[in-house]
Parts: sequence; C-alpha cells; structure tokens
Amino acid sequence: MAKRAAVAWVQTNVSDAGEARALARAVVRARLAACANVWPIESEYWWEGKVVHAREVVVHLKTSPGALRPLVAAVRRAHPYDVPYIEWGTARGVDGAYARWVSGEAGARPRGTRRRT
Repeated sequence: MAKRAAVAWVQTNVSDAGEARALARAVVRARLAACANVWPIESEYWWEGKVVHAREVVVHLKTSPGALRPLVAAVRRAHPYDVPYIEWGTARGVDGAYARWVSGEAGARPRGTRRRT
C-alpha cells in the first residue's frame, strides 16, 4: 500500500456554473488551490422566512495544508452569496504522490514571477 499523506480541501456552493468556474479559475490561477471540481446539485433551504428549492453548483477545491487559511479567505472574499456555505477540512488518507503534487502546486508562486526577499 502506498504511503498516505494529507490534503486540505474547501467546499462551497454557488448559484450557477459560470460563478463556479470563475471562482475555481481565480483560486487555481492564484495558486491557492491545486485543482477544483465542479458539479451541479439541488438544494432545499430556509431563506428569508421561506423554504427555497434551488439548483446550485458545488465547488470543491484541493490545496496544501499550509495554503488552507489563505484559500478560505479568498473564497469568502469572492463569494457571491450574502451568507455563503464554506466548509473545509483535511483529508489524511490521501495517496502520497497525489498529496505531493497538490503541495507542489498550491502555494507555489506563479511561473514567471520572482520571489521577494
């Protein structure tokens, strides 16, 4: 069996695929997440005194444990909802090669930029 390692993740829901892609693209290109998964869901919830049924889109972001806090902050700032659902955690039973890839991509500086000293 391969060695296990940890990968941090953040998950949120947005209104539509366009919002989901924009959020995913922004945090991946900023190197706060190594990758993003997007899929449609249906939600049932209370909002302003009424039960609402809505189609939403889940955005699931994978990052390194060290980049988790900045990623959560970026999702919170960019989120289009007044009261967003933002969940995060750490998956500890992740294949070591995958975890190394995530850690190498999330938190890395964008290519072509110089590190300030």
